[in-house]
Amino acid sequence: MSPVNSHNEWDPLEEIIVGRLEGATIPSSHPVVACNIPTWAARLQGLAAGFEYPQRLIEPAQQELDQFIALLQSLDVTVRRPAAVDHKHRFGTPDWQSRGFCNSCPRDSMLVVGDEIIETPMAWPCRCFETHSYRELLKDYFRRGARWTAAPRPQLTEALYEKDFRPPEEGERCAT
Repeated sequence: MSPVNSHNEWDPLEEIIVGRLEGATIPSSHPVVACNIPTWAARLQGLAAGFEYPQRLIEPAQQELDQFIALLQSLDVTVRRPAAVDHKHRFGTPDWQSRGFCNSCPRDSMLVVGDEIIETPMAWPCRCFETHSYRELLKDYFRRGARWTAAPRPQLTEALYEKDFRPPEEGERCAT
């Protein structure tokens, strides 16, 4: 029998993977990152890319995460954690180079349907290999009977992004 089974959202939770904030790094500059934040923040982000987030931002979030874990454990939920990662380390493909981001949000990069764990492709290069920190957990679940699938990853080449793109104004027709 598989240790992974999720068929609805209301059965009692028995086990969960909770991510980590340790080593969270400001993402490398990339069009898909910049388009998700205000222009002024994108300029600052480009300058700070590759540095760890300041402790004054991490500490309150870490306290909340620790309290969340304590709450889950008080309800007899088994909490599993990914490996800690140095997100400042560079990685890439033939098309791009990046540093990491963080591994605090496992629901962004993995989906459970029934007894299957599906690795979902990430659109941000800095998150492309985020599930590597979960590998030991995934292998353990797989050895114990869970199915494990990885969806194809996009190339994330610069050609996919329009540098001068602007969202249409309200009521404006979209060019097709």
